[in-house]
Amino acid sequence: MNQPTDLDALIVFGAGKIESERRARYAAKIGFNFRYPIIVSGGRVLFSNSRQTEAEIMRKALESCGIDCSRIYLERNAENTSENIEFSRNLLAFFRKARRIGLVTSRTHMPRVRELSREKLRDYYLEYLAVESRNLRDYSAEAITYACEIAGKGLRFVSGNDEGFCSFLKDWAR
Repeated sequence: MNQPTDLDALIVFGAGKIESERRARYAAKIGFNFRYPIIVSGGRVLFSNSRQTEAEIMRKALESCGIDCSRIYLERNAENTSENIEFSRNLLAFFRKARRIGLVTSRTHMPRVRELSREKLRDYYLEYLAVESRNLRDYSAEAITYACEIAGKGLRFVSGNDEGFCSFLKDWAR
């Protein structure tokens, strides 16, 4: 894995419970030996009984990997990629010396992140750090999430929640 050594901060994009945890573990590997802040961004997880946000899920995963909680900053309100970037940018303003930002997401989500971050984070040098998804279900959930964002729905899915997923598809197809 490429270890960026000159970053000033990381932003980790949430995507349901399983993928958010995977991205947070990847961010922990990148940032373990460095002191920069890690912003975890993600609001509520749809089709889940939990009230926990994606940001809270990622915070727990980072702490379980040994990342000090004082380095973790939560952005709990974003409901889509555009909001992830916008709300995280607001947190970056507290780190005045932060100029080089690593953006952590999956390879399939990266084109959307690149497209939106070029404008919204134009004052920063951006490094794009992609996590590999492990199975087709993860790719499918992300692809549908991306399609919903484009359609203006801003929805996210929990990988493996077939009942909620099928219910959504039936409603969406009407």
